[in-house]
Amino acid sequence: MAKKVLLYEYVTGGGLINEALKSNLYKEAKLMITTLIKDSENNENINSSFFCDNRLSISSVSNSIKINKKNYKKIYNKKILDKFDYIIPILPESNNNLYNYVKFLNDNNIKNLISSPRAIMNTSDKWLFYKKCLNSQIKTIPTYLDKCDLRSNIVIKDRYGEGCSSIKLYKTKRSIIENIENQNKIMQPYIEGIDLSLSVFFDREKFHILSVNKQNLSINKDNLIKLKSILVNITVSFEEKIYALVNKIHKSFFGLYGYIGIDIIVDDKNIFVVEINPRLTTSFVGIKYTKGINLLDLISKKNPYKNIISGKKYLINL
Repeated sequence: MAKKVLLYEYVTGGGLINEALKSNLYKEAKLMITTLIKDSENNENINSSFFCDNRLSISSVSNSIKINKKNYKKIYNKKILDKFDYIIPILPESNNNLYNYVKFLNDNNIKNLISSPRAIMNTSDKWLFYKKCLNSQIKTIPTYLDKCDLRSNIVIKDRYGEGCSSIKLYKTKRSIIENIENQNKIMQPYIEGIDLSLSVFFDREKFHILSVNKQNLSINKDNLIKLKSILVNITVSFEEKIYALVNKIHKSFFGLYGYIGIDIIVDDKNIFVVEINPRLTTSFVGIKYTKGINLLDLISKKNPYKNIISGKKYLINL
């Protein structure tokens, strides 16, 4: 019998129902939910539904659960959620949205296919993430909450932020206007290198690297760092190092489960782990085009790697 799965993507699924639908993540969000819907339509083992902001038009309306200002609490309605075998939450880390929703699901014994709340907190909070990497001897970018010895090329990020949200480069320390203390900001040195992401599927006992992806970042006139495009499924000469790195992450960050995105910077000597996204990331959109893998096949564990296409690339413009 097909499993009943409910998809809750935050931006398109009603998370912004009480505010203007102007999220800078909207394009990426719609790409992810429409891809998931198509994946479910091509999977006889999955029968999916999804929350849908009533202001949006998304395909497969028959499977949508419309969310408006009056009924937005449906997202937290246990009677509705209990009708499904699994919930797949795709929420941003900002304001602890992802952590809070997954904790709600777990506290109410609602089955879900995502990392544990503890793993989500350890990866969403960039300060906790930095300390966890240090303790696990995983090379990452030096991170500071307030005082630091950095003098130039300083990157300031939201402590709880997703993707390239609110990441700004400051050429000198004097140019930092904001007082980052008590504002949930962190400081890091700007590192030159190749910006990559890893698409990985984590199981309880093992993991499978789905693809290595090239990230095209730019710095705009306001010195904000933005992600412009992603080239999915590139080849690299250091596959063994990447495997060893993911293996260490798998052993160190207990509770990671499902699709995981890992951002890294590679220079001549090092691989720096920038962040770990314990949820679907935009790169997954290109997985089925490059590898022939339906993400929901991974979840249902029904011949997930039967149609692997090697060497094919897929460009995602953002």
